[in-house]
Amino acid sequence: MSTRRLNETESGSATPVPGRRHNHVAVQNLSNQLNQLCTTLRSSASAQQENIVQLGQGQADIGEDIKQLDTAVKRQRLKERDTLDNTKKWVREDLRSRILSRLQDDMQDHIKAEIAKTVKEQVDAQITNHIPIPLKEQLADCQAQVKCVTTSLTNSKARGIHAYYDLENSLQEPLKEFVNESGRKSDVYPADLNSLLTYDTENLKKLVRDYGLVVDNDRAVNINRFMDHIGIKHQVLKL
Repeated sequence: MSTRRLNETESGSATPVPGRRHNHVAVQNLSNQLNQLCTTLRSSASAQQENIVQLGQGQADIGEDIKQLDTAVKRQRLKERDTLDNTKKWVREDLRSRILSRLQDDMQDHIKAEIAKTVKEQVDAQITNHIPIPLKEQLADCQAQVKCVTTSLTNSKARGIHAYYDLENSLQEPLKEFVNESGRKSDVYPADLNSLLTYDTENLKKLVRDYGLVVDNDRAVNINRFMDHIGIKHQVLKL
């Protein structure tokens, strides 16, 4: 080993050692790899920085959109509040005044109608008290009185003739016309006493009822009651 080093020293030149050359290449390769890694890292960092910048811009845009949306919501709320306030004011003032005006008009019309009705009633009452009964009403009263007198006269004549009738000698004698309070003769008025005695219960009750007499369940009572009413006083049927 000492002789080799001496020879190298004496000759002034060194012969490359294979181990050192290999180490130099390895170092060079490692350096290149480090340089490539640094380049890659710098590129990646640059890309990440650009992404961060873009993300920041996107967030800024989103923030701006949110801000604009919030502003629009606030503006809409203010608009709705103004609309609500105006509506409340209209209900409180305008609508109220219109309703009161309408009610006043209706009340005035109602009061006028009531006054007109009251005045008419009072005038009619005064006219009734001071003006004679109308001619039409007087005529109706006169007709009613004439009818009453005629009915009374007709029945009085019939009673006067019937007073002489009896069942022994007058069964075939015709009965004189006899009318009720309305001035009409009953539909079942008998032609004579013989016909009266042959009436069944229903016709006899109808006859008594048509002349305003009290109907009895006993047939003999109804016959005697009718004969007494038309002027025949002899009750020949036993009760």
